[in-house]
Amino acid sequence: MGYASAIMSKFHGARCASFALVSVMTLLAPSLAPAQESPSASAALPSAEDPGTSAPILTLATGPVLVVGYMDELVYRDSKTTELLSKLRWQLMPAAGLRLDAVLSPRWKAPVSFALSVTTLFPTITGTMVDEDWDTGTLVYGRSEHQAQLARAIDAALLASWSWPSLGLRLGAGAAVSDLSWEGWDGSAVYEYSTYTSTPAFFGIVIAYRALRLGPALAADWERSLGGFDFRIGIELRYHALQWGVDSHLARNPDVTFFDVMAGGFALNPSVSASRELAPGLTTSVHAAASVERWARGDDYAIEDDGTITLYEGIAGQEFTAFSLSFLVRVER
Repeated sequence: MGYASAIMSKFHGARCASFALVSVMTLLAPSLAPAQESPSASAALPSAEDPGTSAPILTLATGPVLVVGYMDELVYRDSKTTELLSKLRWQLMPAAGLRLDAVLSPRWKAPVSFALSVTTLFPTITGTMVDEDWDTGTLVYGRSEHQAQLARAIDAALLASWSWPSLGLRLGAGAAVSDLSWEGWDGSAVYEYSTYTSTPAFFGIVIAYRALRLGPALAADWERSLGGFDFRIGIELRYHALQWGVDSHLARNPDVTFFDVMAGGFALNPSVSASRELAPGLTTSVHAAASVERWARGDDYAIEDDGTITLYEGIAGQEFTAFSLSFLVRVER
């Protein structure tokens, strides 16, 4: 009995120890088990710091702009030469208007932004239109001057850009359009013929001209901060896939309109700007830019008042040179 009691006592002690060990393991099991991702955590949305889910940033800037320059309407002697038969220069001395820039940054994981820039000029007198002609028939040289009144002026570019913030570099591509039109009023002329000279005077509207250019655009700019200012240097290249000129001579009897259809024109637009933040989300800036358009050439269609059309191949051209200065206030949302 003593031996049996000892065995039973040992068995009972072992059983209690086993039960206690199982209980402890059960309590510790959640902390000893391998770490697993919480279902709720894996299903949660990324934080607002993730650029892929942050709200887009919209930046708007507007302000006055001054433009100084001129547009040349060119007529070459033939399709194979650069010798001029006629040149009409329309002045912008100067012209004032408004500029509006809008930039949308979707804040996707890729550093992409979309920018729209629109400049429009107020209709006003912008200087003088000078019309010169050389060796046309019996005319040796002719020159007339008229008051140039700007009727419409708009320039717009829409670009999608990719940026490298660490380098301050941005490259963009898109499309651009420019539309300028003038009217020439009153004035006087001197026409030197082979045998005599004529000096007529003009009253009322004498001539009207419209230049329309449309095509793709490429842009690049580099930005650097220094002394509390942000400085930017940019360059834009435009190709005028469609380039038209409409020249209506209203003082002739009968009237005649010259419709120029050109291609191959390029515009190079360098720019510099400096900006400074006045308050969070509010910035002021000054922009200086130039525009040089060259190499447009095409056909000229002379449309008489009675509907007769005469084609002159390869003699039409157009050039534009201008400088602009704008002062902008920018707001970021």
